[in-house]
This record gives sequence, C-alpha cells and structure tokens, in this order.
Amino acid sequence: MALFNFGGGFKPKQFGFKPRYYDQDKEELQARLAKYDREMDNAELMKERIKSGFKYSSGGDRASHRAASRKSNIRLFIIIIALGLAAVMILQSDSITNMMKAMQGGVVE
Repeated sequence: MALFNFGGGFKPKQFGFKPRYYDQDKEELQARLAKYDREMDNAELMKERIKSGFKYSSGGDRASHRAASRKSNIRLFIIIIALGLAAVMILQSDSITNMMKAMQGGVVE
C-alpha cells in the first residue's frame, strides 16, 4: 500500500484553536456588582466582603507582585554582599587567629 501513494504523502492535522479575549478586571467588577444585585443574608455578605478585602489588600495583580518580588530580590542580594564582606573582613583580621590559639591553649601574641 505504501508503494502506491500518489497523493504526495500525508499532511498533518491543523490545530485550529482560537483563543478568546479574557479581561480579568471586567470579570472582577461584574462579580463585585453581582453581589449587590442578588439578595444575601447579612452573614454571607460579610464573608464576601472579607474575602474580597484580603484579595485586594494583598496586591492581587501581577505587576505589584513582580515589583514586590524584585524589591525582595534586590534586598536579599544586598544582604548577601554585606554578609560576605563582613566575613572576609573578620577572616582577614588577626583576632580570629588569636582566638583560635587561645582556645587551643597556646600563647597569644
């Protein structure tokens, strides 16, 4: 059968997925407006308000998360450099060698 292939071979099946536009801000706005449209008891309304407060106070968008992450990484890098410099200064000083000799019972110069 493979010898009599006059069509030029098989063509792969095309992937025809067309993504839809997703607007997160619009969906959040609709969710906030919907909670006032429907009838809720007082306790359920309070739970929803608390949940949305935690989400918005934690900086739910990606840009603020990236900025906070960048600041944290820079702060960590500065701390590592400062600790490294302090370690080099301590190791190059004579106080460490004198302390080690004193612990071993040797004579300190």
